[in-house]
Amino acid sequence: MKIFTPFFLALAVGALAAAQPAAARTPKPLTFLAGPAQGPGEALGLSLYPNPSRGFVTVQLRQPPGPAYLLRLSNVIGQEIRSVALRPDTSFPGLNLTDLPGGLYFYSLVVDGKVASTKRLVLQN
Repeated sequence: MKIFTPFFLALAVGALAAAQPAAARTPKPLTFLAGPAQGPGEALGLSLYPNPSRGFVTVQLRQPPGPAYLLRLSNVIGQEIRSVALRPDTSFPGLNLTDLPGGLYFYSLVVDGKVASTKRLVLQN
């Protein structure tokens, strides 16, 4: 003889959830700490443009000066293709990627040996 059917089980779970205070049921918003804010809508990080590109990309690094920054370019299977040291206090002319075959690549911002962010880059060579 079945005592608990799915209907009664759902009622019991609903009753338990209703018994919790509203503050415990409401998810808390996520907080991201990325250093000093630079203005509304301006995020810290690394950008390569234009994307998609025909091989020449401009590198834009929005990070405070200090730690060692590295741009790591990988193919879709995770093999590192290029690695370039970046300094936020100096201008960087860009990258020439015309020698790479067209396709999808991933570029990562590495800060002090740890990957801070990863984005995709499409090459149309």
